[in-house]
Amino acid sequence: MSRVLRPHHGMCFQFYEGKGYSEDFTDHMGRIIREMESDPSQMVRLKVMTDIVCENCPNNEAGECTTADKVKRYDEEVLKACGLAEGDKISFAEFTELVREKIIDAGNRSDICGDCSWDYICREKERILRAVRRIAKMEAILDEALRRLDNAEGASEELLEYQAELKKLEEYYSSQDWKDDYALDEEDLLPKDLKRGVLSEDGIYVALERNKEMLERIE
Repeated sequence: MSRVLRPHHGMCFQFYEGKGYSEDFTDHMGRIIREMESDPSQMVRLKVMTDIVCENCPNNEAGECTTADKVKRYDEEVLKACGLAEGDKISFAEFTELVREKIIDAGNRSDICGDCSWDYICREKERILRAVRRIAKMEAILDEALRRLDNAEGASEELLEYQAELKKLEEYYSSQDWKDDYALDEEDLLPKDLKRGVLSEDGIYVALERNKEMLERIE
């Protein structure tokens, strides 16, 4: 047995935070998301029509959405981006991953539903998500750079081979991205468990200075 799901709701689920058209709607949507996430292997049938999420929506009038043309466009764009077709049956987990990979991570979400009234919520969450991924990437480069610097006396070749990555770290440190990520940290908007040594005032600077000194010694 499968549940009917509007394709564009796969995007809504990604950033839902308990806000919606009415209290009945938010209570219902929250419950649906919890049910789906508790059993991600359950099957959903993707249909361009009102679904389980729409049941308590004030825009649902006798089974028809009052913004039908707009949400139909959202649905069709999601199906196209994910390489799916209306009527396809797919596990909730697989559909969620496709939406994340093909739309959210690919930066296509605003192209599909940027005119949605809830776009401001998604835009802010996307901004934080991009920052988290950027910080994690730079943190991995910094950790590896420090490891190679610690071992440079006996393995200078390793450090020399890593200069392109250290250049990325240097560019990040002097970029607007770093300033924006630092501001998010100051505003306490980043996950508590996110490792963020790259955002310390001295973390990257010290590594770059050590690298500079070591290169001079190697040469």
